Amino acid sequence: MQNAAEKLQQQVLGFDDGASLSKPTPTPTPSAAKPKNGRRGSKPKIDTKASSPPPPQLPPIYSDLPEVVTDQHPEVVKNDSPVTLSPGASSVPYPRLPRDITFYRKKQDFLLAPSPPAPSRGDRKPLPAPPHLFYITVQQDESPWEYTRKPDIILHTNASQKSPILSYVEFHTATMKADITLCPYGSDSTPPSDSKSNNFAFPAPPPIQAESNGDLPKFKTERLSPMGGIFSPEKYAFCHTLPRSFVRERFEWRYSSGPFIRTQDGNKESGGLKLIRVTTGETVAVYAGLGNVSNEERSVVGMFRFLAGENLVNLGEEFDILAVMSILTVVEKQRRAVVASKAAFGIN
Repeated sequence: MQNAAEKLQQQVLGFDDGASLSKPTPTPTPSAAKPKNGRRGSKPKIDTKASSPPPPQLPPIYSDLPEVVTDQHPEVVKNDSPVTLSPGASSVPYPRLPRDITFYRKKQDFLLAPSPPAPSRGDRKPLPAPPHLFYITVQQDESPWEYTRKPDIILHTNASQKSPILSYVEFHTATMKADITLCPYGSDSTPPSDSKSNNFAFPAPPPIQAESNGDLPKFKTERLSPMGGIFSPEKYAFCHTLPRSFVRERFEWRYSSGPFIRTQDGNKESGGLKLIRVTTGETVAVYAGLGNVSNEERSVVGMFRFLAGENLVNLGEEFDILAVMSILTVVEKQRRAVVASKAAFGIN
């Protein structure tokens, strides 16, 4: 009888014979009612009115890792996430580029920074601008026929012009095409401090570690091509293979006329460009230029935004860099076209 009572107590408290718990203070066991029909083998009934201790409450389980706050879907944060980083970029979390970007002018070059939050009515003074994250060197050619070995646009790994190169763009002299190159993370480069200097060395891949699996870091180059239009392109297209995919997808920058980006002063900029994922028709990014790019009096050049969507969380860091470098290419090509047109008509 004692063994049967102990077994019944284990069933009520929710643990079996193999559980190891400290002995609690002895408490009366629930009484079992005698079966009415007197048959053996009938299941005894438990008197629920009898006072019995509640089941032990186990403490909640917490991870010793810090909480990660992200706007990505939960399935992307797993270890088998389809999002891949550049080689050796395990110390840099994804996404490296902010989701809302403002391009600032620094002489002929640009600075990339997160877009500041929109001011509210209760703010007594403007919010401080976020710090600059990346330096963008823009080559200023005196003549479209003058060839230099320097890339036309260089994206550095931080806000210093002397920092290593993350990506660069080379314009084709005879056509409107451009080649965008993604450098392996940690590649060695010696960008000149003076943008007019011709002593430029293209990045070299990082040294191979002895414990590596033998895969060489690779430079990846994608071509941005203008399409449509007689006197000016109607859209710009490039292709890219997304992470864990063997299919090259096409992306197109197309002109838009709707107000889609809020400026720092709360107004909306009409017009701009939107980046379309052709296979799905989704808009994955948008850009609004703020005034004339060649106007040095205006510090803000334009604003860029990655859009959120159900199928937009696994595009990867390489795509983010391609999106930013491609829109910078479009903006710079438009600026050079305006300069060449003014020079042809003798307009300063």
